[in-house]
Formats: sequence, C-alpha cells, structure tokens
Amino acid sequence: MSLKGFRLLDLTRNFPGPFATHILADMGMEVIKIEEVSPRGGVGRDPLTPAGATKEQDRRHAAHNALARNKKSLALDLVAPEHRDAAREVLHRLVRESHVVIEAYRPGVVASRGADYDALRAHNPSIIYCSMSAFGQDGPYAGRPAHGGQMESISGVTIMDSTGQPIRFPVPVADTSGAFFAVASILAALIEFQQTGKGCHIDVSMSASALALLVMHTSRLHNRDAQPQAPSGPRAVGFLQCSDGKWISTGNLETYYWERFCNALGRPDWIPLRDGPDDQVEAMATELHALFASKPRDEWLELLVGFDTCVGAVNSPAEAFNDPQMVHVGMRRERSHPEEGLVSQLGFPVRVDGEEVLGDFRFAPALGADTADILRSLHYTDGDIARLAAAGTVKIADN
Repeated sequence: MSLKGFRLLDLTRNFPGPFATHILADMGMEVIKIEEVSPRGGVGRDPLTPAGATKEQDRRHAAHNALARNKKSLALDLVAPEHRDAAREVLHRLVRESHVVIEAYRPGVVASRGADYDALRAHNPSIIYCSMSAFGQDGPYAGRPAHGGQMESISGVTIMDSTGQPIRFPVPVADTSGAFFAVASILAALIEFQQTGKGCHIDVSMSASALALLVMHTSRLHNRDAQPQAPSGPRAVGFLQCSDGKWISTGNLETYYWERFCNALGRPDWIPLRDGPDDQVEAMATELHALFASKPRDEWLELLVGFDTCVGAVNSPAEAFNDPQMVHVGMRRERSHPEEGLVSQLGFPVRVDGEEVLGDFRFAPALGADTADILRSLHYTDGDIARLAAAGTVKIADN
C-alpha cells in the first residue's frame, strides 16, 4: 500500500494539518511543506519545532520530530509585499504539478496569500484542495478564532470532573478527529480524481469532526427505541489502584467477562451484583478497591489476563512507548541520526500483509532544506534561485 506518485502541498502549521499530512507522508505521498521564511506570531513550523529555533535546536528537534518526517521543506515568503509576485509564481508553478493542497487557517486568510482554492484552481483545475478550520468555511461561527479547547467545548466532548468542573482530554480530540476526516476525504477525492480527472474543495470543520465522535450518544437524543447503555462503574469497567500506586483498567461489559472477573478474584458472590441494587453495588465497590490495594499491579495483571478478562495497565506515555505490544507492532522505531546518534520515534500503527507501512523514514527537514531542488524541478536556473534567495523570497537551508 503506497501513495507514491501523488504530491501534496502543505500550507498548515500548529498541529491538526501537520498531523494529517504526517499520516499521508508516512503512507508514501510526497508532502512539500510550504513554510514561511521567518516565523510570525511566535508560531513554530509545527508543534515539535519551536519558533525561532537555532540551527542546533532545529537539528535536535528534527531528529525526534515524527510529525515532519518524510516531508520536504520549501521556505517561501507569500506574505511580504515585496516578495509576493515572485513567491506566488513559485507556488503556482508547483500547483500545476501537484494533486492536493491543504491549509488550516481561518476562512479568508489564505486568500491574502494568493493561495485560496479559486486562485490555485485557475492554475490546476484538477487540484484537490482541503481546508481545515475550527468551524468550517461558512456559518455563524466561521470567522471566529479558536483552538482545541474551544472546538471541543462547543462540540460537546468536554467532560466534567468529580467537582463538576470542565476538563480537557489529554489528547486534542478536535484536532486529531479533524485530521483523520481530512485524510479520509483526501483519499476519497483522489479515487474520484483517478476515475474522473476532477478536483474538489474539501471543507473540514474540526469542531464538527469532534461532534461526529459522539455518534453513540447523539443517536439516543433522537431514537425513542434506543437500547439502554451497558452497566458502568465497578460492575463493568473502571480504574483500580494497586498496592504499588499503579493503576489498571478493567472493562467487563459482557456477562461472561464479568463472571470471569469475579471468579478470578474468588468472589463468585459478586456475579449477581453486576446489575444489583445501588447500595449493594456501592458496598462491593468499596471492597473491590480495598482488594486491589493489597497487591502490586503486575500481580493483578497476570491473574486477570490468565482468566481472559478485559484488563490493561494504565500506562504513562513513556510506558506506552515501551510497552511490549506497542514495540512488537512497530510503534517504537529506532534509527541512527547523523548528528544525534540513535534516536527513537513513534512508528505508524498500520501493517499491510504483515509488513509495516513505514519504511526507512526520512528525518524532518531543516527550514528550506529542499527549496533549491524543488525550484530546479520547476525549471528555475541556479541564477534564478540565487536571486530569489538573495532577495529573501525563498530560503535555502544554511543561508
């Protein structure tokens, strides 16, 4: 499975867009980051490359930057008036030889750069253009600025803690769900392009993408015949702290898993309490927490896994990165970096026919690392490139 042969121009920053193009780059698509010659507004090129990084900092971050691996960097100033015409000419030449463009600004921002859908479609009518934004390209909220917290709160995925205060998930739900919907839509559009030769404008609302994850909850708002939710809490699933201070997660929603769980604990008398009266369930919960506090986590895991119940360690990110199953499926990839030595990066969570999708990956590029090569491929001469670099319209790495 490979997307080789397709080229995408990445006009995004922050996290959602780079995450979407990270997925496509790891699947073999040629991704060219159109990066600003100098950071503006204190925003880095992506969340793993700090704004205004020195050459040494950039190199060190690049060694571990999975978001930008397998991508190329074209540093181009589409903003400054004195560079605008020459920079747009570079972009337009590149669009003619590309399949996909993705941007993640508020509606209207890319138009000021001459990089909106209509402007680029004039140079390539078959271009697939994906816009990722907080709320979509139109509607009452379209012009509002927002980050993940605001998108998630509006979409209904923010949860309340035990005191009734809203808290955020540690994973950016709106950003990641928006990225996944963008990737799926781009792949569908590429299939249609291969069949018809037509391009399109994809409009991804990240707040709507987060709301789409609540399909099981929202369906119950409208379905009078909806089945009740499965039991929750200690009867079926929960977090239990062990004697070493570590936690496990149990999930025994089905009757047969619950029976195995109770038998593993030597408490078959708890089996009828799966759907028992609240006072009895509360008493069982108190005993359950006290029981798990009597042994360390690894002992409980060995016992419950042996009884074929649903159980897992509550891992920190570092523990998850080194978890034997995650290592086995290739989620920790090690490779030698020319300056930083052996480094580890997150892998790609898909295998095809038993083979990992992610091959011998390319490290994240320095700002402008591929500018000269890309310009040559667009028939700019070395003299042209030198003049553009001297004027500040483009940046070539180490210049």
